[in-house]
Amino acid sequence: SSKQLALERELEQLTAVNSTMSSVLESIGSTKSNLTTLLQATNQTNSLLELWIKILNQANFNQELINDTTWQGSLSSETKWQDRVGKLNDVMNKIDAEKRKREQEVNAKQNLEKVRQQRFND
Repeated sequence: SSKQLALERELEQLTAVNSTMSSVLESIGSTKSNLTTLLQATNQTNSLLELWIKILNQANFNQELINDTTWQGSLSSETKWQDRVGKLNDVMNKIDAEKRKREQEVNAKQNLEKVRQQRFND
């Protein structure tokens, strides 16, 4: 019967559509997996690029030091910094000494004033 044939064709078409949809869903799942892999690869690439940039910056810094005729090596630089720190410590010690001297002067004046007050009250 024609109705039976129409139903069978419709069933075949639905089976084909279901098969196609299954393929599409598998492709979507595969695409998700591939995108995850791509994201991981991109993150690793970014990490490698950041590391490479640091290496290039250090190499550039080293090249500048090598070409700098005034640079006398790290030991000389360290010695200069130690000299500067020593000078700063000297200045700080002078400031502390001056502060103590002024505090002593203030205390001496206060003590003198107390003695005068006691003599005046006696």
